[in-house]
Amino acid sequence: MNVNKIARNNLGYTLQELKKLTPADLKLDQSIEDFKYFVKPLKDGVISKLEYDTLLKRKDGSTYPISVCLEYHSDETGSAFVAFSQDSTERLAMEHSLKEERENFAAFFHNAPEPMTISNLDTTILQANSAYARTIGLSTTDLIGLKFIDFIPTCYHKEFLSNLVKATHENPLVSGLQEQKVNGKTLIFDWMNITHFTDDIATKIFSIGNDVTELHESKLVAMASQQKMATFLSVMSHEIRTPLNGLLGNLEFLEDTELSGRQSDLIHNMKVSGKLLMSHVTDVLDISRYDAGKFNVHPKALNLNKLLQELIDNQVARAAVQETALEWHWVGKPSVWVTTDRNVLQAILLNLIGNAVKFTFKGLILVEVEALSLVNGRSEIEFRIQDTGIGIEEALMSNVFEDFSTGSATYNRLTGGTGLGLGIAKRFATVLGGQIGCSSKLGVGSIFWVRLPLEVIAEPQIEDSVEMVPLKTNRKKVLVVEDNEMNRQVARGMLEFLGHNVTEAMDGRDGVELANTVKFDLILMDVSMPIMDGQAATRAIRTGDGLSANVPIVGLTANVMVSERAAFLVDGMDDIISKPVTRNTLAVLIYKVASY
Repeated sequence: MNVNKIARNNLGYTLQELKKLTPADLKLDQSIEDFKYFVKPLKDGVISKLEYDTLLKRKDGSTYPISVCLEYHSDETGSAFVAFSQDSTERLAMEHSLKEERENFAAFFHNAPEPMTISNLDTTILQANSAYARTIGLSTTDLIGLKFIDFIPTCYHKEFLSNLVKATHENPLVSGLQEQKVNGKTLIFDWMNITHFTDDIATKIFSIGNDVTELHESKLVAMASQQKMATFLSVMSHEIRTPLNGLLGNLEFLEDTELSGRQSDLIHNMKVSGKLLMSHVTDVLDISRYDAGKFNVHPKALNLNKLLQELIDNQVARAAVQETALEWHWVGKPSVWVTTDRNVLQAILLNLIGNAVKFTFKGLILVEVEALSLVNGRSEIEFRIQDTGIGIEEALMSNVFEDFSTGSATYNRLTGGTGLGLGIAKRFATVLGGQIGCSSKLGVGSIFWVRLPLEVIAEPQIEDSVEMVPLKTNRKKVLVVEDNEMNRQVARGMLEFLGHNVTEAMDGRDGVELANTVKFDLILMDVSMPIMDGQAATRAIRTGDGLSANVPIVGLTANVMVSERAAFLVDGMDDIISKPVTRNTLAVLIYKVASY
């Protein structure tokens, strides 16, 4: 026997020692007879070489695995076995690991509660687990060779295949909801399809399904409930705003009569109460629109200085009653003109300032504005409302922006309010892409802040202003279509005060007939009416060839949901104004008629 140095080192023998041994002596649990029988086909020339794995015994008694390629050579000089061996410890460990991984995957795949399949790129099923077999109603064996896509309704095929094409090596996962028919019942599955790539070439598709039928049904129930809530709010808005329109409108008329000082005070108090009730209705509707995802913003040029001064002027009288000073100023360089939604920003700041006024007695409220950064025309502007009021208990700080959170019950009875203002401010700050927060110390005061990313612009050449609108203009012929008698009286009174000629219609059908026979300058169209509602009446006027087919039509509605407003405009209305309507609103509307 002749053995090279590497083999001698592995075995621990010297060459002289190895020459005294036979190959069988080095193999574990193998006698010389076994070895002769094992190599007989090679020695007889039946095979040219013999490859096998075995364990060799070292001199110290330990063993190690090797891969052997054994050849037999014979000529006139003699014969000999030539063995080429390689330590297979690492290879066997790797093979064991791979085998274990395959077994683990097989156990996971076949026993997983979620339906799983492995398919070719044409969706031919190569493997399917028991959960998928139960879902389809076939055995795992019967599923092999069928196409995964055939178990999906035909209407989803195009979308399913289109999604698979989008898979890339970097983004192999595509998912989507699919319907499956199981025992006559339609189930909804959220399928995750993972494309497997070998050398950047797509080879297989691993699909994992999650039964989301209950979740989907719950979502449908929630959407139906949300729709019912939206309908309820729409109806309640109409039912509340309609009588308020009559109440506040008649109070305006009453103010124009000769009154005693006491009567003027009582009318003023009634108007304040009516407007407060309207603000509560608006708060609830704003929250509902936001939570339903139907709240839209309309950015326009805005003078921050002017807005802030108007807000201070609006609240300064309330603050004075509580012997509190109310001031505002810029910190650092002003960014006066920005682009944003005035109504949304105004609602945020008015709620924050009004909240500070409500809880500050014989103190100071300071509104600070600071442009924190300016990059590419956009600035993060922070509004800080600092007060020396009662402060907020630490235990209540985490809920301060929650709906109906009014702090101490004692102060709530003292100051009033619904506890919705800060919740609205938080929602609106989010709508504008900003953040809101506060810090407070009980008995010392609070700081509420809101940071908003606003586009800073140069001062526009012309600023729109309702203050430029004259109260009275040239006489117009106005058709008022309204089923509520009191609201018709209010509209007539306001329009006649403004110097216009008014014709009344009690429902949509009468309004259409009058619009077809008379040329009006403006039609004010109520939306919710019997016989024919405002939308149907507007469509009839617009599609007809009557004398007023092309005149401006403005909707008068207590329904203020965004989706409804959009529908009114689609039906042919030029604008929408919400009840209750004021004389100033109508004056501005008449002034704008020429631009429609």
